[in-house]
Amino acid sequence: MSSNPNRPPTPPNTHPGGPFPSTCWSVILSCQDPESSQLRDRLEDLCNRYWPPVYLYIRRNWQSDPEVAKDLCQAYFLQFLEKDFLDSVDISKGRFRSFICASLRNFLSKQKRDAGRQKRRPAQGPILSMEALGGLESSFDIPDQTPNEIESEALFLADWKRCVVHNVLRHMRQSASPSGKSTQVEVFARYRIEHDSGNKPARPQLAEEFGLTLAQVNYALKWGQQEFIRLLKEELRDQVSTQEDFHAEARELFGI
Repeated sequence: MSSNPNRPPTPPNTHPGGPFPSTCWSVILSCQDPESSQLRDRLEDLCNRYWPPVYLYIRRNWQSDPEVAKDLCQAYFLQFLEKDFLDSVDISKGRFRSFICASLRNFLSKQKRDAGRQKRRPAQGPILSMEALGGLESSFDIPDQTPNEIESEALFLADWKRCVVHNVLRHMRQSASPSGKSTQVEVFARYRIEHDSGNKPARPQLAEEFGLTLAQVNYALKWGQQEFIRLLKEELRDQVSTQEDFHAEARELFGI
């Protein structure tokens, strides 16, 4: 999401790429006190935006029902508040997605070994707000058989990319209302994102649907593309620690 102006400065890193502006992930990495309200606030922000790929990974690889998967998802993110959990993360290679993917595999392996142990609950309440689960089950295929490692990583990458797009579009809608750009956002969303595969609406169709001229539709699509890319870059920067990681993440997820 957009940068928080109240965010405290992150200590400069020594990566050859130079210091990177304070981001949600870099602030989490710089927090050493697991009791810090700053750490919990930043963690909740990042995890509440990116728990769906984790949840879906658990559902596919654990073959669990939704409630068990929710409990495991909460338990996984609870680890972030444990002392020393992030100590092994190299801030010079601090991509949130990469860390999540690797540590999630380790977490599930350990859960399978310790399946009989009592469930752990966060002392200060759940890390995640999972009310948005709603239509998630109907929107994604949960196969009957556990995918192999290559399939799991490919599905995780696709889910993460979908989550990034969802977050950016949600931010566009939130910021468009005060500026009177809501119609432009919806035109862009229908044309670029929210349509069935192979059934993208034509521009004249959009003009009729939204009561606009063709010139207004063209403007909405041009403006929407620029705004989406701007917010997409903000979203990706919030998940990395260096400019090098930002370029790598943008390239891997969206080819930009």
